Amino acid sequence: MSETEDRPVDGLIVEALEAARRGDTAEARLLAGDALRQDPENRDAAEIARLSDSSPAELRRLTIMFCDLVGSTAMSGRHDPGEYGRMLELYHRNCEDVIVANGGRVTRRVGDGVLALFGHPVSYGDDTRRAVRAARALVQRIGTLRTEVASEFDDVFAIRVSVHHGLVHLDLVESQVYGLAPNLAARLQEMAGPDEVVVSPQVAELIGELFTLHEHPPVQLRGLDAPIRYFTVQEELPETPRRGRTWTTPFVGRLDEQDRIRRFLDPGDAADRSLLVVRGEPGIGKSRLVHEAVSSAPRRPRRTLLSVCSAYERSGELRAIRPLLALDHSETNDPRARLRELRADLVTLGLEPTDHVPLLAPVLGLDPSTGYEPLARDLSRIRDLTTASVRAWFTAAAVDGGVLVQVDDLQWADDASREIIVGLATHPIDGVRVLATSRPDPSSDGRDQIETIDLLPLGATWSLELAAHVMPGIGRDALDHIIARANGVPLFLEELAAMGDVDEVPPEMRARLSETSAVPAVLYEPLLARLSRPSVDLRIAQVAATIGTTFDLDVLAASMGRPRSWVDPAIDAMAAEGIVGRSTPDSFRFRHALVRDMAYDLQTTEDRRETHRRVGTALRACVSDRQGATWTAIAEHFHNAGSARDAVDAYGHAAAQTRDLGAPAAARRLLTTALELIDDIPPSDQRRLLEVTIRLQRAFLSVTLAGNADPHARADYEACEELVREHAVGPELVDTLVSLWGHHTARGSLVRSDELLDEIRATGVCDDPAYDAQNHGAKGLVALLRGDYNAAACHFAAADAVRPEGVLSEAAPSRWQFPNDPIAVEEAFRGVLAWQLDDDEGSRRHLRDARHRAELLPFPHGPFSLCYVLHYSVWMDIERQDLDRARRSVDELVAIAARHGFDFWSVSAAMLSSTVDVRAEMSRPTPDMSALRAEHEVQHVQRSVITMIDSLAFLPFGLTQQAPLADLIEGPEAATALLDRAEAVAEQTGSRFYLAETHRTRAAVLRSVDPDLSRQSLERAVEVARRQGAIVFERRALSDLRAVVDDSSGA
Repeated sequence: MSETEDRPVDGLIVEALEAARRGDTAEARLLAGDALRQDPENRDAAEIARLSDSSPAELRRLTIMFCDLVGSTAMSGRHDPGEYGRMLELYHRNCEDVIVANGGRVTRRVGDGVLALFGHPVSYGDDTRRAVRAARALVQRIGTLRTEVASEFDDVFAIRVSVHHGLVHLDLVESQVYGLAPNLAARLQEMAGPDEVVVSPQVAELIGELFTLHEHPPVQLRGLDAPIRYFTVQEELPETPRRGRTWTTPFVGRLDEQDRIRRFLDPGDAADRSLLVVRGEPGIGKSRLVHEAVSSAPRRPRRTLLSVCSAYERSGELRAIRPLLALDHSETNDPRARLRELRADLVTLGLEPTDHVPLLAPVLGLDPSTGYEPLARDLSRIRDLTTASVRAWFTAAAVDGGVLVQVDDLQWADDASREIIVGLATHPIDGVRVLATSRPDPSSDGRDQIETIDLLPLGATWSLELAAHVMPGIGRDALDHIIARANGVPLFLEELAAMGDVDEVPPEMRARLSETSAVPAVLYEPLLARLSRPSVDLRIAQVAATIGTTFDLDVLAASMGRPRSWVDPAIDAMAAEGIVGRSTPDSFRFRHALVRDMAYDLQTTEDRRETHRRVGTALRACVSDRQGATWTAIAEHFHNAGSARDAVDAYGHAAAQTRDLGAPAAARRLLTTALELIDDIPPSDQRRLLEVTIRLQRAFLSVTLAGNADPHARADYEACEELVREHAVGPELVDTLVSLWGHHTARGSLVRSDELLDEIRATGVCDDPAYDAQNHGAKGLVALLRGDYNAAACHFAAADAVRPEGVLSEAAPSRWQFPNDPIAVEEAFRGVLAWQLDDDEGSRRHLRDARHRAELLPFPHGPFSLCYVLHYSVWMDIERQDLDRARRSVDELVAIAARHGFDFWSVSAAMLSSTVDVRAEMSRPTPDMSALRAEHEVQHVQRSVITMIDSLAFLPFGLTQQAPLADLIEGPEAATALLDRAEAVAEQTGSRFYLAETHRTRAAVLRSVDPDLSRQSLERAVEVARRQGAIVFERRALSDLRAVVDDSSGA
């Protein structure tokens, strides 16, 4: 869409007025800014722009000239004010004449200082050269005034001039600039001698081949942090003649690289590796090489699957895999239609839709409401099953002719996608070849199995041929100049050659990039020339760039508040100019990241935030309509917009989405980002509730990964408790108290755990029989850990009495409260209690029921709770001396913990594994002492780890179990120290469930050392077990005590 033809200034003014009348000042400001870009003097546009709190503005790199009259202070003292005023008037008039004649504009006068801009409001494409020419011409003009000044004022004029090129904030209404650049220009002129022109390094880089310059050592200028170099301008060099242009872009060179790719693609060639990565810097020609080699390959896989990765979608799980799950490019945004296509593709490939749709549909962003049943079992292995399903897709696609998986910009792939793609190299699939492009060294994963081609800059011969093809007829000197500037990068060569000597860029489009832009200096003018052409609507390009490298037309139109009919012609015009290319029927992609970066960076910070807000709003509407947008992308747009409330909400949704893909660590990072934004939301009850919700969710994920005693979870729980205590009402109080209960129970703070259960009951939530039953069950769990087995039995009976029928099988766990399902955990504890009450059959039944419950639950509740059940099952098997069964359960616990990254359960499993191994070895007639010494060292480390992670509830059991080995390896003193610590931890935490066994084990250690103390320990064991109602422990202690009495009698 042409801004000068299709959107004339008058039309923009009318639209801006309409927007202002309906109260949309942001839209009015943007439209007025568009008008001011074309007509900086338009008063109507300026008045509309002033309706908002800030004037429309842009970030630009402009060339700034500063001129100062030498000795002006002394001069003002030699003349009366009237005469001095006439002298300054003569000086300023001549300055302005010279500056205007060279295409600049005086924007500020401060006494005898003159600040002028080159590149606004009109840019000629060589504005930096014009500024330096103007500076030199100004020195000459002031020199010609010396005779006049001497005769009329009896004085002498001399000036100092500086030129700098840098980033400014340009007010489009007032044509004023702000920032470091104008200040640097003013300071830099102080380094010039009388009638000298000095320039900054930034200017020298742009005009170094147009003028002879003398470089000076770095100097410290007032107000700057670091010294800078500067240059004195001496002479201007002859110009290069202008030439005509053509945009033909042939492919040159890279012959060996093409041959390597063709051989790799040949299905009949026995390639050593199945993944080939073409690596190189942006613009080096990676994608072009792959396109040429693939299109000209005489033999290649029959089917091609293509994915283009984006830096703006890398935080979404498996985003790079999504485009590969289609045999043809889908032309629909309707999720149900997309699901039908997935099913049809699976049938075509010979795969069973029932097995694969529940795994692949979530990767495509399709939730079960679109028409499929989620997996009813084994969801704890989502990640593994999804990876297997994707590999099955590739395997089936490779049947009958092979498949080429083509991935562009692999460096931007998310971790999960890269794991699958690199996995095709480390674990190849017959008939599957992966050809990828990437920036250098994206990952070291699987490097030995990956074949690489590293693209270097084109040599002089190929550079010369490419430039000559692009611009036939240009002189050799001009070609040499272009080749030197392009440094062998094909993209740079194409742009520079196509622009000739870059001496004309349409008005007001001069170098408007941020200081951190990735765009190389030599490409400022050529690339901006494309964006500044009359057929290109800059604002649409900016919004599209904000959406990302690839953008959907409906999202673009919604972001601009316009219909598709308004957007489509503008995008077609951008496509005609080579700025974008069609990706699907309804989406386009910037042809190079540098062009996208440039369009994005042309926005001011304020405009950029507003654009991100509009894009986030448009994408959120797409999610509401189930059109495939990701919450992660939405969150990042609102984050960049400074819309903290919307961003936090979106990050919460993104965390849930990511968690359900089996990536709790990534979900936790998203919630951390959300919490960092909480302080940007004004204080209110809603903000407090939001913070509590996010912290509970993050603590949930911390517990999932590292257990309830994880210090990160602890910090979040404590913060939640403080927040809800201030306003102790509402469901968030119950959620917080329940989560705190799980946290304190795992730490072994059992007194506090009991108090929390009372506080939960005091909220009234236990008026619901189901919650009442859970509260009694939790009371039973705490009572058991405290060693009060009788009280535990009473609480479990009370739970049975109030629990509604069917709750055990039907109740679903909270998605975010904590991952150990209360019903499964209660059943496991009932199993422990039944064993202690001498009901071994009942114990096994409860543990089976607990396992069955855990196996029915999705991730993370299912596998986390199963770890809990296995932990207590191993304990029971150790007590029964069924070490083979204990070993099998430990191995299963290790596998589950490793598969899901449950660090806490990995530590627990290691401790139990060592206990089982030591028990087994010590039961042999002749134990292997070297193996036992090694286990003793391992157990020492384990004790440190358990203490470090502050998970003390089960520590007395572990210390007691380790004491016999310490006695064997180090002697009774070491064993007694462990038992002393076990008792101290039990007293500290209230976790006395194993106290009777600790006393009994102490008696065994002391039997040969101090028989009296040994007998006293056994008596204490009997007394504690009887008081606790621990039937099995009491029977063991009594048996040992009788043996001691019998031995004494015999003696």
